Amino acid sequence: MQNPKSVVALIALAGAILLATPFLNAPAPSSEGPILYRAEVLDPDFTGGAIAPDSGDYVAWGSDGVVMRSSDGERWHQLDTPTTAEILQLGFDNAGTWVAVGEAGTLLVSSDQGDHWQTKTPDTFALSINDVLYIRPEAGLPVPEKGLWLAVAADGHFLSSIDGGNRWQTSRIDTDDDLLTLTWVKDQGRVLVGGENGLVGTSEDGAAWTIQRADTETPITNFHVFEDLVLGTSAWGRLLLSRNGGTNWHLVQAEKSLYFNDAAYDPVHRSIVLTSHNGHIFHSDDAGESWHLIEAPYQGAGHSLGDVLFDPQTRRLLAFGSHGAVLQSDDGGKNWQERPSGLRESFVKVLYHPQRQTYLALGNRGFRAVSENAAASWQVLRHSFDFYWREGVVTPSGAIVIVGELGQILRSDNAGENWSYVNVTYPDPRTPPTYRALASLDKGVLLAAGPTGLILRSSDQGRNWTVVHHTPFSAGEAFTDLMASSDGSTAIAVEAFGGPYFSTDNGRTWNRAPTDDERNFWHGSALGSTALSVGQSGLLAMSGDAGRNWTRVELAAVSGKDLYGSFASRSHQALFAFGEGGVMARTEDWGRTWHKVSVPTTATLRRMLEIPQSGVLIAFGEKGTIIRSLDGGLHWQGADSGVSVELRAGLIEPHTGYPLIVGRSGTLLRSVDEGLSWARLPTHTQAHFRNGLVHPDTGDLFVFGDRIVRLQRHTQ
Repeated sequence: MQNPKSVVALIALAGAILLATPFLNAPAPSSEGPILYRAEVLDPDFTGGAIAPDSGDYVAWGSDGVVMRSSDGERWHQLDTPTTAEILQLGFDNAGTWVAVGEAGTLLVSSDQGDHWQTKTPDTFALSINDVLYIRPEAGLPVPEKGLWLAVAADGHFLSSIDGGNRWQTSRIDTDDDLLTLTWVKDQGRVLVGGENGLVGTSEDGAAWTIQRADTETPITNFHVFEDLVLGTSAWGRLLLSRNGGTNWHLVQAEKSLYFNDAAYDPVHRSIVLTSHNGHIFHSDDAGESWHLIEAPYQGAGHSLGDVLFDPQTRRLLAFGSHGAVLQSDDGGKNWQERPSGLRESFVKVLYHPQRQTYLALGNRGFRAVSENAAASWQVLRHSFDFYWREGVVTPSGAIVIVGELGQILRSDNAGENWSYVNVTYPDPRTPPTYRALASLDKGVLLAAGPTGLILRSSDQGRNWTVVHHTPFSAGEAFTDLMASSDGSTAIAVEAFGGPYFSTDNGRTWNRAPTDDERNFWHGSALGSTALSVGQSGLLAMSGDAGRNWTRVELAAVSGKDLYGSFASRSHQALFAFGEGGVMARTEDWGRTWHKVSVPTTATLRRMLEIPQSGVLIAFGEKGTIIRSLDGGLHWQGADSGVSVELRAGLIEPHTGYPLIVGRSGTLLRSVDEGLSWARLPTHTQAHFRNGLVHPDTGDLFVFGDRIVRLQRHTQ
C-alpha cells in the first residue's frame, strides 16, 4: 500500500495545478416574487371512478387527495382539491354539485363540477368518511327541495346536508362499528346502510334508522339491487339477500371463504354473478334461490376479480381482475373464457360509458387504459409507476430519465407529459439492480448503477442501455454512487465493499481501484481531479488522480461515525465529509489537512448544496435539520425548516437560483433568503420523496420516491 503521506502530497499537488472551476452564474431573484407551482401527482392509487351524470365526463379518485376528470378518457386533468387524504367515494347530484369523502374526516364539496372545492367537514370531525349518497327530491323520500346528501363514517357516525352540501350535521347510532356503505332502494323508497359485524339498517327519511344485526360477524361492504332483490356482499363467503327492501335478510354461505368484490345482473339469461378475491364466481340463475361456485382461472391461475359488468353491445358478462385478467361469459355466468388483455397492471376500477360505448380501466400508481372494442384490446394511457424511484436526470435534449427499484427505468421525451418504461435485458433477470445512482457524462452519455454489481451505459440519452459491468449476486458487489471527475478525465463508481471503480473511456470499460477495508463506502464527490469517497464508521478515502488510485485517510474528527454524505464546493474549492450525529470535517487544501467543523446540531446530516449566486452552503438531514454557512463552511448556523421529517436531496430552482430541499412526507422546501427561512411548496401528497430534478426548458420541478409529482409553473 502506498504511503499515506505521499498520497496526500499527490492530492495537494493535483489541487495546486487545478484550474479554478468557473463559478456558476445564477440569475438574480425575480422582482415579481417567488414562482408559484401547481402540483400534479402522476401516479396516484385510484380507488374509484364514475361517469358524471351531469356532463358525461369520466371522473376518477384515489390516494393523495386526487380527483381527476376527462371528457374523452384519454386527456385527464387533475382537479385542485384542498387535501392529501385518500378519497374513498364521490357523489353527484345531477346538477354540477360533487361531494368527495375520505380518510381523516375528508368532506369536500364542489358546485362547479370539480373546478373548485371547499372543505365542509364539521368542526373537530376527523374520522374516516366511507361513503356518500345523494337522494333527489322526487325520489319518494321526504327530502327537501335541494335534495338530501348522506354520508357514513367510522364509529357509527352519519353526516347529512339538506342545503345542497353547504352545511353538514353529524349524528350517531349506538355502536362503535364503522359504517361502510349506503344504497338507495328506489322502488322501496328506502335507504340502506351497512357496516362492520353484520350491521344493516334502513331508513325512510335518512334521519331515523332501524338497525339490526345479520347472522354474521363479517362486514357488509356493499349493496346491489337487482329488480326486487337486494344483495349485501361480505367476507368469508357470506352473502345477504333481502326481498323486502332490507327489512329481513337471509344469509347465504358459499362453499369456500371468499371476499365478494362486485356483482352484476345479466338480463338476457336473468342471472346474477358475484366476483371474489380468489378468482371464483358465485352464480345464480333463479333470482338468488340457489347459488353455484364456479372457478374462473386466468392463464392457469386464480386471480382476484373485481368489477363485473354486462356489456350491452355483445350481451356478455365481463369480469376484470389482477394482473390484467379479463374473463367473459356468453351464458349468463355458468362458463367463463379468457380474454387476454395484454396488460400487466391490475384492474382496480372499470367503467363502461354507454354513450361512447367504451371502457375505461383504472388501477394503482396512475394506471389508465381505454378500450373501444368491448374490452378486446386496450390502449394504455399511462402505465403503473409501481416502484420506488431514487435518481433522475434531464438529458441535453430535454428528456427526463428516472431510475428505481427492480431495474426499472422511466423516460419522458416531452418534459414529463408522457412516460414509458425502458426495456433492459439484464444478465440475470432474477436479480435486477436497485438503482442507487444515475450520472450524466459528456455527449449525452448516461450511467446507472446499483446493487447487485451492475453498471449500465446509454449513449443515446437513455433510450437504450448496455450492461458495461456485471458481477453475479454471489460476488456481493453493490454500487452506491456515481460521479464524474469535474476535469472530465474519468467516471467513478463507488462500490460499497471493495473500493471504487473508475473508467477513462466515458464509461465503456471499468477497472477497480481497491481499498483494503472491511467498512462500506456509501457516497462520493469530485473536485477537479480530486475525488472523495465516504462511508461506514468514519471510512474516508481520497484520490488525487481522478479515481485511479485511492488511499484511506484516518480522521480522529469522524472516527466511529457513519459518514452518509460528502460535498465538493466549487466556489470555495473545499471538500466536506459529514454524517452521524452532526459530525462534519472540511479540507480546502485537497486533503492535505482536514479540520473538524463545529455545527449547531447533533442530528445526522445527509446532503449539502450550494447556492450558485452567493456561495452559501446548506447542509441538511434527519428531523428536519437544516444548517447554513456564509463563509465556505467554516462556521454554521441553524435554520428553521418548519418540518421534522428526514430531508434527502437538494436542488436549485431554475430562473431564481433559490435552494430547494426534498424530503419525506411529501416535503419540498424553498428558501428565498439564502437558507435562513423555509416554506413548503405544495406537492399534493404525504408520500415519501427520495430525490428530485428541475427541467431547465420548462422550469417545472419533479420530485419522486414513493410517488412522482410534477410541479408546473403557475401564474395566478
